[in-house]
Amino acid sequence: MFLDERGAGLRVTWHPERDLVVLSVWQDDSCVATFRMSVEDVPRLSGLLAAALDDRADHAGTDHDPGDPDEAGPPGSAR
Repeated sequence: MFLDERGAGLRVTWHPERDLVVLSVWQDDSCVATFRMSVEDVPRLSGLLAAALDDRADHAGTDHDPGDPDEAGPPGSAR
């Protein structure tokens, strides 16, 4: 389970019997949305996440806007 700053949760489950990865969004104890991703699309999502990390590393130490949530680091981190 991954939690965002609003307290919403993201759960990722693997269902090998159906070749699906299910991403579900949770508010408190309730699932409020799901997305069923075919296993064939997982490498594309993984590639996007890896590219985001690479991009973040490339921009470490450069000027940034601390008010921009897309540029903010983890809580308590110094940039």
